Amino acid sequence: MPYLQIDHDGDVDLAVLAPALAGAYSRIMETDEGRISVAARRASVVRCFPDGPRPVTVVTCEIRTGRPPERISLLAGEICSLVARSLEVTPDDVVVYFTQHPGFEIFRDGAPSADWAPER
Repeated sequence: MPYLQIDHDGDVDLAVLAPALAGAYSRIMETDEGRISVAARRASVVRCFPDGPRPVTVVTCEIRTGRPPERISLLAGEICSLVARSLEVTPDDVVVYFTQHPGFEIFRDGAPSADWAPER
């Protein structure tokens, strides 16, 4: 944990974008970059507006519970900026979803993860 998945109708250069996302995530969310997994898949995603559907890029973030909402909002803004710049779309065309899990729902190295706690 965490796991960030980018759904975009085009190529995603994970060699560039994944380290940028991991760096932002580890700084804002106070965790080690080595815990962060990033994936991309080609998907046609549209957001439905009154004047018709429009293509968007969706980033799904599976994270551990415990962070304050302000920190999650800060991360969402950073994700939008990094993804928009990398994929050459506007930040308004990037949608970010967070799903939060207690540590016991996340297995790594054959064992459940610890719950998140702020750095001391």
